Amino acid sequence: MKHFERLSQAALILVSQRKGLIPIQPLPHKLRPTNEAEGYVLQGFVNQLLQRDLGPIVGHKVGCTTPVMQEFLGILTPCAGEVFSRTVLTGHGMVPRNGFRRIGVECEIVVSISETLSPDDYSEEKFSPMDVIGSMMVGMEIVDDRYEHYGSLGVPTLIADNFFNSGCVLGDAFTCWDTLNFND
Repeated sequence: MKHFERLSQAALILVSQRKGLIPIQPLPHKLRPTNEAEGYVLQGFVNQLLQRDLGPIVGHKVGCTTPVMQEFLGILTPCAGEVFSRTVLTGHGMVPRNGFRRIGVECEIVVSISETLSPDDYSEEKFSPMDVIGSMMVGMEIVDDRYEHYGSLGVPTLIADNFFNSGCVLGDAFTCWDTLNFND
């Protein structure tokens, strides 16, 4: 089976399970992403399909950033997902319970960047990520445990499914973020 065809079939299964609120189960062995890099490629296929209902991608999320969560989930590194326009609430809003399997929220610090970056732009000698922060805001990530048993899926499949992400609620943007003391 060709790589493109395999990823397309896997994406259709993941999107169907997610949209149908069916517990996401391990993909058939021949369709599973084999490593994190392939998980991100599959995430691109999944997100292309999800954009039809959820709108364009407007942001990114990073999950599993602490050693405690990495140990709990059995994951060695942080994982990224993407955020869709129709899943973002600003200030307040109603989140319908019937659109989720096991909904949860996580308190976050959200950063808006002021310019588009590529991996080639980054060099520790000439660049700091702090240089491109346009604003910060308080946020709540809306997470959904869509999985029958996430431990049996493997990290690449969790990545393909945007790593628990289902949206967010954003507070007011604070542009003078560099005056804040993050050490207290």
